[in-house]
Amino acid sequence: MVEITSYEKKIKKHLSFLGFVRVENKYKQEFATKEEADAMCNLLDTYNISYLEYPNGIVRSNDYRKQFYQNIKPIIGSWYFCAYCGKPIKEEALTVDHILSIRKAQKSKFLQWILLKMNLDDINDSKNLCACCKKCNQKKGQKVSAAYVVRGILSRKRWFWITYYLLILIIIIWVIYNIGNI
Repeated sequence: MVEITSYEKKIKKHLSFLGFVRVENKYKQEFATKEEADAMCNLLDTYNISYLEYPNGIVRSNDYRKQFYQNIKPIIGSWYFCAYCGKPIKEEALTVDHILSIRKAQKSKFLQWILLKMNLDDINDSKNLCACCKKCNQKKGQKVSAAYVVRGILSRKRWFWITYYLLILIIIIWVIYNIGNI
């Protein structure tokens, strides 16, 4: 996929002629082979047109939420837990978050390499999705940090939440016990 990031207005019709399609105020084009994409990038370089080049699998799909619900079941009953704050949430109230941000992965060769190491050809794979509340999803935005990645991955495991809430319970009991002994 090649995405034009900046261009002069006078070349709009030329981009359409070259096969680019306007999507959300950007011109994009998919190529069957890496060689075709490289040839287009060389042409764009010649005309000093800024662009992003990334694999076709790093584009938001229309059905990633459906994939999430098919592959990741609720932790307890019909309850999921927010990957970032731990709040229990019902299916109707949760948002599905990409652990590795789509936009960041499009711009970063390092993140594309990490996706390959995770055996992910598609950024919308359920391994890169987690449940979270609307507040945490907005707070995280496109950030990619070790804390977000680890919490996003672990949050899909029932044992993680059992351990998490047991530790909180132990801490609360310890605090109450120590306050009583003052």
